[in-house]
Amino acid sequence: MDFAIQKTFSSEEIRRIRKRLNLKQKDFAKFINVSVKTIEHWEKMGEK
Repeated sequence: MDFAIQKTFSSEEIRRIRKRLNLKQKDFAKFINVSVKTIEHWEKMGEK
């Protein structure tokens, strides 16, 4: 059985989720256990 939920989020969705939680990039990164650079990268991907 596969219980993992696999969904991809756009950079705008990631930013919207973080802002809805009222978190800075640093705090959001800690919350989901990734680096701040990863959050920055994810959020900038849609700006190109």
